[in-house]
Amino acid sequence: MKKKRIASFTRVCLTAGAWFAQTTIALAVVTTAPLFPDGAVLQRDKPLPVWGSADPAEKVRVRFREQAVETTAHNEGRWRCPRPTWQS
Repeated sequence: MKKKRIASFTRVCLTAGAWFAQTTIALAVVTTAPLFPDGAVLQRDKPLPVWGSADPAEKVRVRFREQAVETTAHNEGRWRCPRPTWQS
């Protein structure tokens, strides 16, 4: 009886392990250019593009206050978002 429980438990663990091994989580690393550190001061009433790097074909969203601009990284991993003129 005890051997059957251990065998059943082993099968469940192996099945769960195989399932988790097939499931992968991909996290993209999206960075801005060094010109845009946290707390950077941007000039108001002037358009300013924001750029950086990411995985190729990764979607990138730049948000500032209530506005957002989206783009997709190129094959080399570079991306650029035109920033509209924002009021401060």
